[in-house]
Amino acid sequence: MHRQFCCSTVVCPFLITVVISAVITMGNGAGSAQADEITAQVTYYVSPSGNDQNSGTEAAPFKTIEKARDAVRKINQSMTGDILVLVEGGEYPIHSTIDFSEIDSGKNGHTVIYRAKAGETPRLTGGVKVTGWTPVAGTNLFQTKVTAVENFRQMYVNDSRAQRAVSARSHRGKDFFHDDSGAQVGLILDSSSIPNFENPGDMELVQVSNWSFHRVPVNRFAASGPGEIAIVMDQPYFAWSLKSTGHNRFSFKKPFYIENAYELLDTPGEWYFNRSTDTLTYWPLPGEDMSTTEVFIPKTETLIRIRGASLTEKVENLRFEGFTFAHTTELRASTAGAFAQQASKWSDGDGGYAMTESSDYRPKAAVCLEATDGICFKNNVFKHLGGAGLDALNGVSHTLIEGNRFRDISDSAIAIGDWEHVYLNTGNTCRRFPQASSNGTIEVQLKRVDEHEGETEMGLANVTNSGNLIKFIHHDNHWKIAKVTAGETTVVATGPAYPIANHTDYTVKFVVKGSKLEGFVNGVSQCSVDDPTGSRGTFALVADNAKVRFDNVQLLNVDNKSVAQYDFDVDPFPDWFNIGQWNWVTEGTTCMEFDDLGVLDEEVCAQNWIRNNTIEDTAREYWGACAISGYITDRLVIEHNRIHDTKYSGITLGWGHGNHPDSTTCKNNVVRFNDISDFNQQCYDGGAIYTTGQMPKSLIEYNYLHDSVYNHPLRGIQNDNGSGEIEIRHNVVENVKYPDGRDQRWLQYTQRLCYDLWAHDNYTNSTDQRQNGGPDCRITETTVYTDENRPSVAYAIANKTGPIVPAEFAEDFETGTDAWSNNGGDWSVISNGDHAFQVDNSSGTRYAFTEGRYVNVSVETKLKLDQSYAPDTGIGVIARYTDNDNVYRFFHNKESWKLLKRVGGTTSILAEGPKAILTPGTEVDVKFVVNNSLLEGYVNGVRQCRVTDTDLVSGQCGLYSFKCKGSFDDVVIRFIDLDLPSGTLTAR
Repeated sequence: MHRQFCCSTVVCPFLITVVISAVITMGNGAGSAQADEITAQVTYYVSPSGNDQNSGTEAAPFKTIEKARDAVRKINQSMTGDILVLVEGGEYPIHSTIDFSEIDSGKNGHTVIYRAKAGETPRLTGGVKVTGWTPVAGTNLFQTKVTAVENFRQMYVNDSRAQRAVSARSHRGKDFFHDDSGAQVGLILDSSSIPNFENPGDMELVQVSNWSFHRVPVNRFAASGPGEIAIVMDQPYFAWSLKSTGHNRFSFKKPFYIENAYELLDTPGEWYFNRSTDTLTYWPLPGEDMSTTEVFIPKTETLIRIRGASLTEKVENLRFEGFTFAHTTELRASTAGAFAQQASKWSDGDGGYAMTESSDYRPKAAVCLEATDGICFKNNVFKHLGGAGLDALNGVSHTLIEGNRFRDISDSAIAIGDWEHVYLNTGNTCRRFPQASSNGTIEVQLKRVDEHEGETEMGLANVTNSGNLIKFIHHDNHWKIAKVTAGETTVVATGPAYPIANHTDYTVKFVVKGSKLEGFVNGVSQCSVDDPTGSRGTFALVADNAKVRFDNVQLLNVDNKSVAQYDFDVDPFPDWFNIGQWNWVTEGTTCMEFDDLGVLDEEVCAQNWIRNNTIEDTAREYWGACAISGYITDRLVIEHNRIHDTKYSGITLGWGHGNHPDSTTCKNNVVRFNDISDFNQQCYDGGAIYTTGQMPKSLIEYNYLHDSVYNHPLRGIQNDNGSGEIEIRHNVVENVKYPDGRDQRWLQYTQRLCYDLWAHDNYTNSTDQRQNGGPDCRITETTVYTDENRPSVAYAIANKTGPIVPAEFAEDFETGTDAWSNNGGDWSVISNGDHAFQVDNSSGTRYAFTEGRYVNVSVETKLKLDQSYAPDTGIGVIARYTDNDNVYRFFHNKESWKLLKRVGGTTSILAEGPKAILTPGTEVDVKFVVNNSLLEGYVNGVRQCRVTDTDLVSGQCGLYSFKCKGSFDDVVIRFIDLDLPSGTLTAR
């Protein structure tokens, strides 16, 4: 195999000393790929107007990416250079997943590059456009028929997510509703608190539970006491939501919302889809014309899947640049609900404590990676996604996720690593019973439906808590008894040849009584052994690389007395601990089925980079998701990302909560130079950065964590249970507060199992911290300050976080204004032999500003006033702009240059220079310097005014106009660097 880094140069993450002068230019997901130039061996072209019968040349392009992939397959085995696939802008409907396998790899050290054509944005959409809207008489509603998609959970209107109909206020139950057996099967409410619903089976109850959330499907309504009504929930999903710890299980006492009913359409922007009539109903927002409004509903769950055949046959050396991935869905919550035990680990029935290594369910993503090496996603946009954005699950190495923009994501933007990898290859295709442990008998009716390529096994097992097991299985045409210890399998008894047929029932029995082990099939003993070594555990069903059905399970104790029976007719998922994708099926009778497609061996995701990405508005639907979720990972670097507006933690790392102290798989991870704000909006007991479980030689440094103000507990950095061997240094945590102004904790070591944590040389304006960890947990050299006394080093750290922008930004407007935004339509590029950016507004204030957030900078431009429309005309430059109500301005107004601040909508003149006339038609050089608290303004090299102020810390830079016509050219923005503290990794 020939693995290479397929994007810009990657530096070893464990040369920890920071080199600030190293700068990477990035497009930040703006849509067009600004990638390095290459000389391609072959270039193929794809266009929405192409034809897959074409040859793939620029004059005769293909129509689909799949066709280009297939063309690459014919030549990539003998690559002498990179292969380039250039994709024109436009719409590419993806209604079945595009799969890339090991045969699609770049070979011989070269890369296959899928890239947007320069200046164009190809959009890969899993959605379907919806038209044909008609008004509903006497209402504000519009309706249309939808038959192209059976079900969907999201709708996107004019590039924004619309709200699925939801109750205007929260509800609380009076009590649980119980069935005849006494089981909790629903909630009791006052009947006057909710309307009559025509289709209760479409509805969900939505509740926040501390760090988690619940989306539980409703089954029906039932009568209760006088003045009461019961909401009966779908089972077993409601039972799952009741099984976790008391902190995050569903509670009738906590507020919940009702979602997805026609009767809840009470606000503009809401929608509801009636599946029984295929009718979609929408209440348009003001100004939306439903004859022209663009509406998408999602159909596809995963757009691109990149998966190798094995860990020795990985997909290698693929690069994707400049694409937009949009309009996916994730339908599991509609049929089985969604209850996140922790982060994006959804319960699949085992319940219990959240932080075990059980498989449970992981939401699907727009892009999925497994068994890959050297994959790159650069300068793409991931938006309007109903699941996760990009998911790297198993055996993913040397991946670069750089310069992308993620927004409006239902779950995590990026997920990497697997919580099952606390231990590797421990036999992860069993379903374990809670009863008849240690000794006894298990008997089951077994039927093989299908076998997949390779060796298969199926049968019964006895599994210890440590993951060791003994099993009675059919393997290689024999029934055998085998022991699995520390991942190593030893066959201890083999029966005679016994071929089995598909779709044939076999009664299989495994007897475990002390040291005696014996297996029976259809009442006949196949093999036995005396095994006095090893402990015993709980009984389990086993399947590997085969599709197998199990029914009529009986568990007997050592005296052959029945202790449990399972026929799966009532409760398809009893209270079992399960690993793998088990389902129940009905074929005359209901039974348990496992379809194992040949699970890959397990390999920790290692040496991956997530950097220079902008991530905002995540966990839109599944509130317990983190913006970046790193589970068990090795040498993961998360750096220079901007994360804003997420419902739970910004970054999570690790797994286990202290339950796996002997695990050695999570280690060497680095989180640095990230700008994280407005986190934990819905769920709490998390933070901007959250860790759990040990991860030796890991580092959290130089992050700016700030401005999250909510009335529930949240932290800047939270090292939760089991966190260990992590160093936390040179971070800035500011404005993490309650709404009444009280400080929240800038740092928390959670109780009991934390160990060897060292936080030192951090900076914060919070006085609250919690050191409740175990051995060798320290917090030292913390600098606590007030806003007006912010240390210069805190400025310097904040200034270096977030996506890296060039050290010098220069704009001459010769190629347009792609890097600029504005707050009004009065800006345009003019040409008088040279190009300039002109503003022409006779009233009001106008700003134009660049991308990127700056702290200490100088902003320079050539400015020319053409015409004044009022005596109080103003024109100049701005810095630390966050919105129209928060900005510093250096500008000319009423015969002088002035420094002004606007904070929270209140305007103050900070300084005024000497009298100076700005003559219309005369160009002047203007420079505005913002350095920590020092503000200075220069014209033609002469300082006009100087002042200090600390109210605004960071923001965008740009241009300003008030009631005038003027132009700007040759804008240059330069960093003013402050030295950062440095050091080498000192955590053990």
